[in-house]
Amino acid sequence: MSKKNIIFIIFIILLISPSMSEELEDSCWNILKTNMVKGNVSKKLMVIEILGNLEDRGAVFLLQEALKVNDTRIKSEALVSLGKHKDKSLIPILEQFLNDNNSTVRSASIQALAKTKNPVVVPFIEDLLNDEESEVKVTAARALVELKSTSSIPVIDKASKDNDPIVKCFIDSALKELMFINDILLAKKSLLDKNPGIRSSAAIALGKIGDSSAIPLLEKALLDKHNWVISSAIEALGRIGSPQAVQSLEKMLKQEAFKVDVIKALGYIKHKTSLEVLKKNAQDKDPLVREAVMDSIGQIGNNTVVNILETGLKDNISSVRVSAVKALGKLDLPQTHNIIIKGLDDKDLNVRIETIWALGQTHNEKVLPILEKLMKDDKYDIWASAAIINIVSEK
Repeated sequence: MSKKNIIFIIFIILLISPSMSEELEDSCWNILKTNMVKGNVSKKLMVIEILGNLEDRGAVFLLQEALKVNDTRIKSEALVSLGKHKDKSLIPILEQFLNDNNSTVRSASIQALAKTKNPVVVPFIEDLLNDEESEVKVTAARALVELKSTSSIPVIDKASKDNDPIVKCFIDSALKELMFINDILLAKKSLLDKNPGIRSSAAIALGKIGDSSAIPLLEKALLDKHNWVISSAIEALGRIGSPQAVQSLEKMLKQEAFKVDVIKALGYIKHKTSLEVLKKNAQDKDPLVREAVMDSIGQIGNNTVVNILETGLKDNISSVRVSAVKALGKLDLPQTHNIIIKGLDDKDLNVRIETIWALGQTHNEKVLPILEKLMKDDKYDIWASAAIINIVSEK
């Protein structure tokens, strides 16, 4: 056989044979499928949680299979995870479960449909405002607010006449938020209302509208007598996302009661000024504040904060270390794998698990041998498999 023919045959074999990465990916999917089918409830729920964060059609397929399991919790969690994919083609499937006999499943279906952010789901959700179960009615009302469906105001207004005082309270709150979202002038005016509940709802709505013209009024609301109105104003200032609000938010850090709220709000403002304030508070004495700093830095996603997150990995509180490694993963920088990998030696299981997921988010093939080894360990097989899929499916 000539050399030319041998080369041609080798080329054909390579062409029709699955690559090593494809074989590895198949092995990972098999681990996830096996745990979904044969694993205990805890394992199944773990797989479902991961599948909600995997941007792959294989994840959608497995979640659809989970909907066939005769277990309320598994079915509900699978619906919510499917909603995270925001896939319009899934709407007919999610819609079917609005008629489920179990109210928890119906509520989960509503949440999933709301996550699609598609206005076509509004009429389906509106119908559930007449459900016989309080939980479902309230979930439907909140979902319509999440969708900013101002066209639903008349329907929600009718539902707010409910005989159950708790349901009435929740639906009335949703109604006010939508009315304010529909009319920014009314929302601004209502920040001065005598009722603190209305002031709080107005502040939340202004945050969702995202109009920076509301910042001066929201800054005045920071002086409110009621803490929950102040918290709503802080969140709204953050959600508007303008660096214009950073100075007034930083001043609120002097009040211990609002520190965590402020740090979370700063995470919505993707600007160097908010980042500088977060850096200053990375070593705060309160672990809840330090944890919030790590979360907010991860949300902003600036690569100049790697050293702060690395310090967070050494914190004596495990929840801070978890937030630090999550934030490092979100940076999506291949060079951070050498820092993230240190979390595998952490004494806390949650930190080690988040480290595995974060390694997958780096999309760096250099970590594959480590993840392959972890894939063979029952404690980490599910997370390691998902992390590998994250890396290999990017190719």
